[in-house]
Amino acid sequence: MSIYPGAIPTLDEIFKVTDFVDWVKGEEWDDFRAELRAIAVELGTLPKGTFDNVKLRLNDIYPQYHDRGDPAAYDRTVGNFTTDGTWRTWDLSGIVPAGATAVLLRIRLSDDAVGTYIRFRKNGNSNATNRGEVITQVAGVTLMQEVIVACDAGRVIEYYGRNVAFVLLSVLVAGWWK
Repeated sequence: MSIYPGAIPTLDEIFKVTDFVDWVKGEEWDDFRAELRAIAVELGTLPKGTFDNVKLRLNDIYPQYHDRGDPAAYDRTVGNFTTDGTWRTWDLSGIVPAGATAVLLRIRLSDDAVGTYIRFRKNGNSNATNRGEVITQVAGVTLMQEVIVACDAGRVIEYYGRNVAFVLLSVLVAGWWK
């Protein structure tokens, strides 16, 4: 079981020894060696890798959500979508930075018919199971929903609209994982 501290100790908190004066308990030294070895095994021989520091490396290994901020308008509205029952691509590279692996979409949808929908998936996917969608439940009622969609290396996703013309369709890229 690890006894690694919950906070980074200061140099004064780590036991110090003076040659030929202080004795170190074998148990304390063994615990220190075990933790040092565990860190080395986990991070490897060059902990920072090609990054400036270990924190940047870990941020790259474990993607984090990045909020887009406060955009003034939706990125696409009903007139910007081709909803003809065919999967279409949407290039997000003008919004989402390189290295992003997924995006969070905020979607507003309304229609005068029940059961119309808009779907989103990663560019290049061909199966119907890994997708997000918003479906009208009641005619004339606006839905607000968030959908997470994986994007390809070029930051492209796909969408599919069943209805020919929605009454309201607005989509905003709220953020991304990188």
